[in-house]
Amino acid sequence: MQKMREQIFYDIPREWIENRNHKLCPVCAKTKNEFEKGRKVYCSEKCQKEFNSKILIWSNFKNQFLQDNGEKCVKCSITKDDFNKEKKEKLAILQQEYISTHREQIEHLKTEISNEIESLAQMLDDEDKLMKSRGHYLHDFPSEYRYTENISFEVDHIVALKNGGKMWDKHNLQVLCNKCHRKKTNIDLKIDMNNKTI
Repeated sequence: MQKMREQIFYDIPREWIENRNHKLCPVCAKTKNEFEKGRKVYCSEKCQKEFNSKILIWSNFKNQFLQDNGEKCVKCSITKDDFNKEKKEKLAILQQEYISTHREQIEHLKTEISNEIESLAQMLDDEDKLMKSRGHYLHDFPSEYRYTENISFEVDHIVALKNGGKMWDKHNLQVLCNKCHRKKTNIDLKIDMNNKTI
């Protein structure tokens, strides 16, 4: 049975644990009579925050890594802006293909729109604008003319955990887009399968 990855990592110095066991402030080793009023475990809010900073939660750790390293795939170099531009271009091509291959439906749509108020009449001369604002009238708009792919950026372990990589080592992390991450995960799984003994 595969062990689940740890979601919390305690990077607390041994000295701090010893201080706490001796009823001292874990961080600065002040005695209880030196604590700020009302404090029981830490002498101050500052020491409490410093102690808590040594408790790493994976989702926060991962999000901070993404923020520090930017949303750019280290494999294919794509950014969110690049993807959105490419998606817009592909969508425009698909819509043009639809327009050229579904003339009868386009003409029917034009007729419907011409029956609407005059302010919509300008769309009749601009089929791109027509598709953007009235494409929902084409109820059977085929899936091959839609571009639904999206991008996300994910933190990947360069050496997968199941292959001996360290989860909390920033040198073992990289930012990948969801496509490249899927490909790499498949490679990691193959490496893992090859390493297993029968």
